[in-house]
Amino acid sequence: MNKIVTISGPSGAGKSTIINRLVELYPDMYCRFLSYTTREKRDNEVCGVHYHFICNNEFKDKLKECEIFEFSCRHGCPEEGPFWGMGHTPMNKVRSKGLIPINDVETQGVKALKKMYGDAHIAIFLNLHKEELERRLRDRGGAIAENARRIKDYDDYFTEMDLFDSVVYNDEVEKAVQEIHELVLKR
Repeated sequence: MNKIVTISGPSGAGKSTIINRLVELYPDMYCRFLSYTTREKRDNEVCGVHYHFICNNEFKDKLKECEIFEFSCRHGCPEEGPFWGMGHTPMNKVRSKGLIPINDVETQGVKALKKMYGDAHIAIFLNLHKEELERRLRDRGGAIAENARRIKDYDDYFTEMDLFDSVVYNDEVEKAVQEIHELVLKR
Protein backbone atom coordinates (compact mmCIF):
# COMPACT_ATOMS: atom_id res chain seq x y z
CA MET A 1 0.00 0.00 0.00
CA ASN A 2 1.49 3.28 -1.05
CA LYS A 3 -1.21 5.48 0.44
CA ILE A 4 -0.69 8.06 3.16
CA VAL A 5 -3.73 9.54 4.91
CA THR A 6 -3.75 12.82 6.76
CA ILE A 7 -6.60 14.48 8.56
CA SER A 8 -6.62 18.21 9.11
CA GLY A 9 -9.10 20.49 10.74
CA PRO A 10 -9.64 22.95 13.51
CA SER A 11 -8.86 22.18 17.12
CA GLY A 12 -11.87 20.39 18.56
CA ALA A 13 -12.97 18.81 15.26
CA GLY A 14 -12.20 15.32 16.58
CA LYS A 15 -9.12 14.47 14.52
CA SER A 16 -7.52 12.25 17.17
CA THR A 17 -10.82 10.55 17.97
CA ILE A 18 -11.38 9.69 14.30
CA ILE A 19 -7.81 8.49 13.74
CA ASN A 20 -7.84 6.36 16.88
CA ARG A 21 -11.15 4.82 15.85
CA LEU A 22 -9.89 4.00 12.33
CA VAL A 23 -6.80 2.30 13.80
CA GLU A 24 -8.98 0.43 16.32
CA LEU A 25 -11.48 -0.80 13.71
CA TYR A 26 -8.94 -1.56 10.97
CA PRO A 27 -5.61 -2.48 12.65
CA ASP A 28 -4.50 -4.44 9.58
CA MET A 29 -4.89 -1.35 7.41
CA TYR A 30 -4.03 1.83 9.35
CA CYS A 31 -1.31 2.80 11.79
CA ARG A 32 -0.74 6.23 13.28
CA PHE A 33 2.76 7.47 12.63
CA LEU A 34 4.16 9.58 15.42
CA SER A 35 5.27 13.16 15.15
CA TYR A 36 8.26 14.71 16.88
CA THR A 37 7.62 17.45 19.42
CA THR A 38 9.67 19.60 21.74
CA ARG A 39 6.78 20.42 24.05
CA GLU A 40 6.70 19.09 27.57
CA LYS A 41 5.32 15.58 27.94
CA ARG A 42 2.03 15.46 29.84
CA ASP A 43 1.64 13.07 32.77
CA ASN A 44 -0.59 10.70 30.79
CA GLU A 45 1.69 10.58 27.73
CA VAL A 46 4.38 8.08 26.85
CA CYS A 47 7.31 8.81 24.55
CA GLY A 48 7.07 6.55 21.52
CA VAL A 49 3.33 6.06 22.03
CA HIS A 50 1.89 9.56 21.77
CA TYR A 51 4.83 11.50 20.28
CA HIS A 52 8.57 11.29 19.97
CA PHE A 53 9.49 13.84 22.66
CA ILE A 54 12.84 15.46 21.88
CA CYS A 55 14.71 18.61 22.86
CA ASN A 56 15.03 21.72 20.67
CA ASN A 57 18.62 20.90 19.67
CA GLU A 58 17.70 17.38 18.57
CA PHE A 59 14.75 18.79 16.63
CA LYS A 60 17.03 21.28 14.84
CA ASP A 61 19.51 18.48 14.06
CA LYS A 62 16.72 16.41 12.50
CA LEU A 63 15.74 19.43 10.40
CA LYS A 64 19.31 19.82 9.14
CA GLU A 65 19.49 16.10 8.35
CA CYS A 66 16.18 16.41 6.42
CA GLU A 67 14.62 13.76 8.68
CA ILE A 68 11.85 16.19 9.58
CA PHE A 69 10.11 17.23 6.39
CA GLU A 70 7.38 19.40 7.87
CA PHE A 71 7.19 21.36 11.07
CA SER A 72 5.29 24.06 12.83
CA CYS A 73 5.46 26.13 15.94
CA ARG A 74 1.97 26.26 17.36
CA HIS A 75 1.13 28.15 20.53
CA GLY A 76 4.64 29.46 21.05
CA CYS A 77 7.60 31.46 19.87
CA PRO A 78 8.92 30.61 16.38
CA GLU A 79 12.53 30.80 17.60
CA GLU A 80 12.15 28.79 20.79
CA GLY A 81 9.24 26.42 20.22
CA PRO A 82 7.58 24.27 21.16
CA PHE A 83 7.83 22.61 17.77
CA TRP A 84 5.96 19.74 16.14
CA GLY A 85 7.18 17.93 13.05
CA MET A 86 6.69 14.91 10.85
CA GLY A 87 9.63 12.69 10.07
CA HIS A 88 10.46 10.22 7.36
CA THR A 89 11.57 7.47 9.76
CA PRO A 90 8.29 7.09 11.72
CA MET A 91 6.21 7.23 8.54
CA ASN A 92 8.40 4.79 6.60
CA LYS A 93 8.40 2.40 9.56
CA VAL A 94 4.60 2.15 9.21
CA ARG A 95 4.81 1.82 5.43
CA SER A 96 7.39 -0.99 5.71
CA LYS A 97 4.78 -3.02 7.63
CA GLY A 98 2.38 -2.73 4.68
CA LEU A 99 0.08 -0.41 6.61
CA ILE A 100 -1.30 2.99 5.67
CA PRO A 101 0.28 5.75 7.74
CA ILE A 102 -2.32 8.11 9.18
CA ASN A 103 -1.89 11.27 11.23
CA ASP A 104 -3.33 14.70 11.80
CA VAL A 105 -1.39 17.55 10.21
CA GLU A 106 -1.53 21.29 9.68
CA THR A 107 -1.89 22.73 6.17
CA GLN A 108 1.89 23.03 5.72
CA GLY A 109 2.11 19.27 6.29
CA VAL A 110 -0.54 18.67 3.64
CA LYS A 111 1.48 20.78 1.20
CA ALA A 112 4.72 18.94 1.99
CA LEU A 113 3.16 15.49 1.62
CA LYS A 114 1.37 16.40 -1.62
CA LYS A 115 4.67 17.61 -3.03
CA MET A 116 6.52 14.44 -1.98
CA TYR A 117 3.88 11.77 -2.58
CA GLY A 118 1.39 13.28 -5.04
CA ASP A 119 -1.77 11.23 -5.46
CA ALA A 120 -0.63 8.62 -2.93
CA HIS A 121 -1.39 11.22 -0.25
CA ILE A 122 -5.05 11.45 0.70
CA ALA A 123 -5.72 14.73 2.50
CA ILE A 124 -9.00 14.92 4.37
CA PHE A 125 -10.43 18.00 6.03
CA LEU A 126 -12.47 17.16 9.10
CA ASN A 127 -15.08 19.83 9.53
CA LEU A 128 -17.87 20.67 11.89
CA HIS A 129 -20.24 23.56 12.24
CA LYS A 130 -18.70 26.60 13.89
CA GLU A 131 -21.30 26.62 16.67
CA GLU A 132 -20.44 23.01 17.51
CA LEU A 133 -16.72 23.85 17.54
CA GLU A 134 -17.36 26.74 19.92
CA ARG A 135 -19.38 24.43 22.19
CA ARG A 136 -16.66 21.74 22.20
CA LEU A 137 -13.97 24.29 23.02
CA ARG A 138 -16.10 25.75 25.81
CA ASP A 139 -16.73 22.28 27.22
CA ARG A 140 -12.98 21.53 27.16
CA GLY A 141 -12.30 24.55 29.32
CA GLY A 142 -9.19 26.53 28.56
CA ALA A 143 -8.47 30.21 28.37
CA ILE A 144 -10.85 32.50 26.53
CA ALA A 145 -7.96 33.95 24.49
CA GLU A 146 -6.80 30.47 23.48
CA ASN A 147 -10.31 29.47 22.41
CA ALA A 148 -10.62 32.72 20.41
CA ARG A 149 -7.35 31.87 18.61
CA ARG A 150 -8.67 28.42 17.80
CA ILE A 151 -11.87 29.89 16.37
CA LYS A 152 -9.73 32.16 14.18
CA ASP A 153 -7.75 29.08 13.05
CA TYR A 154 -11.09 27.54 12.02
CA ASP A 155 -11.77 30.53 9.78
CA ASP A 156 -8.21 30.47 8.37
CA TYR A 157 -8.56 26.87 7.16
CA PHE A 158 -11.17 27.91 4.62
CA THR A 159 -8.61 29.95 2.68
CA GLU A 160 -6.78 26.72 1.77
CA MET A 161 -9.57 24.24 1.13
CA ASP A 162 -8.20 23.45 -2.33
CA LEU A 163 -5.41 21.46 -0.63
CA PHE A 164 -7.81 18.76 0.48
CA ASP A 165 -9.10 15.79 -1.47
CA SER A 166 -12.27 15.60 0.57
CA VAL A 167 -14.22 17.28 3.35
CA VAL A 168 -15.90 15.10 5.97
CA TYR A 169 -18.27 16.50 8.59
CA ASN A 170 -17.78 15.06 12.05
CA ASP A 171 -21.24 15.49 13.46
CA GLU A 172 -21.34 11.75 14.22
CA VAL A 173 -18.04 9.91 14.88
CA GLU A 174 -18.93 6.48 13.49
CA LYS A 175 -20.42 7.99 10.35
CA ALA A 176 -17.30 10.13 9.79
CA VAL A 177 -15.03 7.11 10.39
CA GLN A 178 -16.88 5.03 7.80
CA GLU A 179 -16.91 7.88 5.28
CA ILE A 180 -13.15 8.34 5.60
CA HIS A 181 -12.51 4.59 5.36
CA GLU A 182 -14.61 4.39 2.18
CA LEU A 183 -12.73 7.36 0.68
CA VAL A 184 -9.42 5.57 1.31
CA LEU A 185 -10.68 2.30 -0.18
CA LYS A 186 -11.76 4.08 -3.38
CA ARG A 187 -8.27 5.54 -3.94
